Amino acid sequence: DFWVMGYEDGSFFTSSNALTRGDTGTNAASTINAIAYDGTSRWASVGQTGKVYYSDDNFGSVTRAVYPWTSNVFGLCYAGGSINKWIAVGATGRIAHSPDGINFTASTMPGVVGSTHLQAVATDNTTLVAVGNNNMILTSSDGTNWVRVSSSASDGYLLYAVACDIVGAGMR
Repeated sequence: DFWVMGYEDGSFFTSSNALTRGDTGTNAASTINAIAYDGTSRWASVGQTGKVYYSDDNFGSVTRAVYPWTSNVFGLCYAGGSINKWIAVGATGRIAHSPDGINFTASTMPGVVGSTHLQAVATDNTTLVAVGNNNMILTSSDGTNWVRVSSSASDGYLLYAVACDIVGAGMR
């Protein structure tokens, strides 16, 4: 097993057992909000002020990815299967996608999202689900085009997390 933890100061710690940890000495210079793995060799992390980083050496080093905005990024996943994209979600209703975790491009959003913060994203490798403030639930089958899902809950709910029961979907 290999575990990675991101800290508020932007530092990364790794562990082989999740009980003991070692400082990688690598720093993303921004609070780490989410970390994901593509299942082969690439890790990526997202954080405050549009800072997105990737690592191909288990966070021995990080390189800044190209991200289209400077707003906070809260959620990240890798969608394998038919999607094969990294997906990052964040402040002011923004979602970006990347085929390699290095160059992110803005996704097409429905007008109803507005400036609603998106907090998290998950996948089963065929469908992506992003959630956020004001009961915002979005889905996509390609990571590029998104639609809002109608919900019976009132619009005041703040959705902060989403998960799927597919082992390995977006995580190591």
